[in-house]
Amino acid sequence: MKSQTIGNFVAYEKIEFGVEVKAEKGTLRVLVYSESIVKVSVSPNGEYDDFSYAVVASPSKSSFTVTEMNRRFVFLLRGSISL
Repeated sequence: MKSQTIGNFVAYEKIEFGVEVKAEKGTLRVLVYSESIVKVSVSPNGEYDDFSYAVVASPSKSSFTVTEMNRRFVFLLRGSISL
């Protein structure tokens, strides 16, 4: 399978357990499961399949910050994870 890009960053929106990032050709969703675990999903049409062999926990409310710097998206989770 050939890798694909979702294009350049357009905007982001905080959602209940994380953030959704909109790009030119799709969306990226980051859900927080704990202070050291996040789940990253990518979709070309904004629809996500929540099934995962790797993650069996449920998202939880955790403290995180989201900023936009020079048209780049920065996600920081309690100083331990940054994307």
